[in-house]
Amino acid sequence: MSGSAPGRWDELVTGGYINPAGGILEQCKVQYGRDEGCAIVDWLRLNLALGRVTGKTRYWAMAERTLHNHFLQNQSPKGGFGHRGSLCDQEGVYGFRGSIVEAVWCCTFHGQLGFVNLRSHLLSRTAGELTCNFALAFTAKYADGSLVSEIRPVAAAGEVLRQRLRLDGLSDTVLRVRQPHWANAVTAVAADGSALPLVTKDGFCATTRPVSEATFIYAGLGSALGSVFDAGGTPDLGLILTPRFLLPVLGLALLALAPVLYRRFGRRSPTDGR
Repeated sequence: MSGSAPGRWDELVTGGYINPAGGILEQCKVQYGRDEGCAIVDWLRLNLALGRVTGKTRYWAMAERTLHNHFLQNQSPKGGFGHRGSLCDQEGVYGFRGSIVEAVWCCTFHGQLGFVNLRSHLLSRTAGELTCNFALAFTAKYADGSLVSEIRPVAAAGEVLRQRLRLDGLSDTVLRVRQPHWANAVTAVAADGSALPLVTKDGFCATTRPVSEATFIYAGLGSALGSVFDAGGTPDLGLILTPRFLLPVLGLALLALAPVLYRRFGRRSPTDGR
């Protein structure tokens, strides 16, 4: 593997070591009989650190994917962490078994360290800006006040999630959130329900002026477009032009045309034309 952390990250992701749930197996293998809480936590911590140091959203996105789909799924009902059996084929992991065996001598302690590291990476604060890296419910306390992040009920068909950020004791500041891969558009409204203009840069959406409260609306494609327009936003329809969207559509279109093309250009029998 290459020497830099981003280079090794690329090789792990492209080499199949990172499973569809966003985690990693024990011994860092593509195929293995079980996962491991310690390995999953270290992968989560690496992505949190790379997100903080580089500012690139791909690391925050991977941390979010690992958190929801593998890290929390590795936690047992008792609260500890350990091992789940993995289901593998020649390409790697395609599923996990239901039971968890706690490893109280290492994974359980490592899992708690993961929560501690996640807490310290939820927000980043500068003199005029406060950035929230995850759409989660939490309260962050500072010496001069606190920020409360609340997950609110959606208000329109097609909305994926609403996150309200509210300052308590802190001076008004620019509020900034990451646009996750599962949201095609992000808009915002003020405390009185009026639209808040946002500026999007490098995968983050920020209010154009300092505010004390903002509700960010994460919307998907399709029926959510109405709520995006209602909030004064502009959906990112560039998603439709990406290969991951276009290629399956084109494939289905060609498949639908197959019978027509066969009748038009297929080999004719000797009796054709009589």
